[in-house]
Amino acid sequence: MRAWEAFEVDPEVVRDEIEQGNCDYLEVASQVAETKFFRHLFEATPWQDLVATFPTPRKKEEVPLWLYLSSQLSLRLHGATGYGAYPYVLHCGGLKEVLGEKQFHWKEDPQTHQWHLDCQGYNDKNDYARQTPCDPDFLRKLARDTDEEKLSRWFGHAVPRYAQAMGLWDEEGIVLADGSYLFVPDNKRYEGSSVLRFDKHNHPVDSEDLTPEELAKTRLRRCYRMVNLVHTNRRQDYGVYAGVRMGPGKMAESPQLAPMVKDLDQALGKGHVKLVIHDRGFIDGATVKTLKERGIDTLFPLKDNMLDWKDAQRLAQIDGRPWQVWRPPPRVPPPIPIQRPEHLTRREKKRQETLAKKKASQPPPVEIDRVEMKLIPEMRLWDACGVPLQVVVLKKYTTDGKMLTWGLAITRSLSDPLEAYLLYALRSGIEEKHRQTKCFWDLGHFRSPDYGLVVNQVVFTLLAYTLMQVFLEKSDRGDLTGRTRARMWESLLPQGDKIVVYAAHCVAFLNAPQFADWLLGVSEGARRRLRGRMRQLGRGRRDLPDLPPRP
Repeated sequence: MRAWEAFEVDPEVVRDEIEQGNCDYLEVASQVAETKFFRHLFEATPWQDLVATFPTPRKKEEVPLWLYLSSQLSLRLHGATGYGAYPYVLHCGGLKEVLGEKQFHWKEDPQTHQWHLDCQGYNDKNDYARQTPCDPDFLRKLARDTDEEKLSRWFGHAVPRYAQAMGLWDEEGIVLADGSYLFVPDNKRYEGSSVLRFDKHNHPVDSEDLTPEELAKTRLRRCYRMVNLVHTNRRQDYGVYAGVRMGPGKMAESPQLAPMVKDLDQALGKGHVKLVIHDRGFIDGATVKTLKERGIDTLFPLKDNMLDWKDAQRLAQIDGRPWQVWRPPPRVPPPIPIQRPEHLTRREKKRQETLAKKKASQPPPVEIDRVEMKLIPEMRLWDACGVPLQVVVLKKYTTDGKMLTWGLAITRSLSDPLEAYLLYALRSGIEEKHRQTKCFWDLGHFRSPDYGLVVNQVVFTLLAYTLMQVFLEKSDRGDLTGRTRARMWESLLPQGDKIVVYAAHCVAFLNAPQFADWLLGVSEGARRRLRGRMRQLGRGRRDLPDLPPRP
């Protein structure tokens, strides 16, 4: 029977031993967030369902599909857009720890006597030592050869089912639909891209409708068009991508909506998709009718030239009913820490006084003062739709004295117009998801003009983002779902790296500054003894490998 040794957590005893030059053992204990992510993914989720349904173009599986998918995810989690970064990401990331000793082995070079990692791999075709379980070129070729349409449909079926199985499909069944442009360099080799004219806000414009002065403020840009579905709840605790379609920049949005929602409804089962919220770009009478026949309602703003909107405006003015008034809730300042040091309290007070002076010298920001609304039921003037619409006429008043009139239409029966207004306010959430993925997850940083690789990068970036949202929710870290990728890792990693020092059957857990402070405070004699002990421990352990050479 193996003998066990117990160590008491006592930093004071360990520090006394360090000051005398005594140290029994030292190691770095890490709880890396990426390792936790992959272990959760492999052990506590329907991961095998994602793997089993993936539309691989290969008839012979020499490298497991689960390794291909997890390698793609690891690249996206590190913001690596090129497959040449795979050896670096794998050697410093958390996937290596999950693969374990069955795949990774330490070997000593007989000539240099340096230790390096050697990968077992999954076939016997390599003549040289492996640096990674599969070659980076294998990842690139498989991504390039995967059919783009099948890949998008796989995402729209498998990912929502995964979220549903993990309990992240809200019973209200709210789905947000939106389109976005992905810009690429002005290179004709980007397959299937389009060149369009955009204004300074990156909104497409028609040159025929512009004056010469306005035209001079625009520019031509090469781009792709991406249409997405995102599921969330009313609190917007999370955002799960539930569908994606890619095409040239000139691709129309509205024809994509009905097929995407239909695929989503079939994947989840009837009754789980209940409301689709979209903007004016998706307005189409046939789509509204088709979705309503499937039991799915839609909510969208009306265009100024639509008969239902013009008639609803007139009825709202003459029906004599009072307008319902809504005012935005007051802003709640962030809580102040109870045990804030005195010097921080003084500094914060001075900062607030400076901000108050700046605000006093500038015009006040324009904010919503109130919104007046009125519900006009059973509008039937849209012949192409054939479905009665409940129209909410809205008058938004801002603090600068201006008033904006607009309307919302919903196919669901309502008694309170505020319900439609608050639901449509959720639509901005998908725009925030686009900002997150494009600005902080490197969604649009394409390294290849091959259209298959472009679609592959979009799909796997959205997949990594969605799986991370599920992981955070299931790890009770839902407060991080709205953070950028870098801020999310910063918040997760402080759980991790600790230097563990053993001495006199006691153990202390230290961070790097604490350990450095202990070492710098010892006497010269103790420092010499510690140096000898560290060298002895170093000879007994294997040095970390250098980064592999660039492919």
